[in-house]
Amino acid sequence: MHTKLKDNGRIWLWGFLAVIVMSQLYIVQELLAAFALFALSFATIAFVVASLYMLQHCWELAVVRLADIRPAGHERGLSQPRESESGIRSRDAYSRLHMHG
Repeated sequence: MHTKLKDNGRIWLWGFLAVIVMSQLYIVQELLAAFALFALSFATIAFVVASLYMLQHCWELAVVRLADIRPAGHERGLSQPRESESGIRSRDAYSRLHMHG
């Protein structure tokens, strides 16, 4: 049992040494550099897309809330809507924005 554990340790040691030696090769260094650049560019693009999505979602929410503040009968010259009408209007506006997607 003790020799099996010792052999397993040797295998890991030789594997680690092989990784160290291979990392010194020019080709491996080039591949690692290309991978690092790819990962960095992918993270940058993902961050930009996520930021644009969040900006669009916040803009959409702001428009719905502004529509909720605006009186319902404003375009017809009517008085202020009741609170329940205002809440229904904002939910309708929000659901209309999300119906297509």
